[in-house]
Amino acid sequence: MKKVFAIAALTLAVFSFSSCKKDYTCKCVQSIGGTVVNTVNTNMNGSKKDVKESCESGTQSNGTASVTCTIE
Repeated sequence: MKKVFAIAALTLAVFSFSSCKKDYTCKCVQSIGGTVVNTVNTNMNGSKKDVKESCESGTQSNGTASVTCTIE
């Protein structure tokens, strides 16, 4: 019985630390000359690495105008 409990506990621990898909919010802030002019929040689902990569790909800068995207 102790072995069954140990195996079940180990299995649960492995699944709890594995990469799973979750909901994240990608927040993009548009600013011109340091003044925030617009903020857009987009819900995204996936692994944290994939969502972060996808979200941050929206970050852009062009002179004094910029868009900065981060996950929350």
